[in-house]
Amino acid sequence: MRLLPERLGELASVEVGQTSSEVIYSENKLDHLHYEPLTDDRLGHCSSSTR
Repeated sequence: MRLLPERLGELASVEVGQTSSEVIYSENKLDHLHYEPLTDDRLGHCSSSTR
């Protein structure tokens, strides 16, 4: 319970925003979104030598 005030302070400092996206398919109330990458690294942590 002593960590609770510390953790609440961390939660209050979290930045919240939106990720750019476009609808690539829509049907009734369903929208399938494609999210724009936040970095230029399209492979994440994998390198081309591991493929």
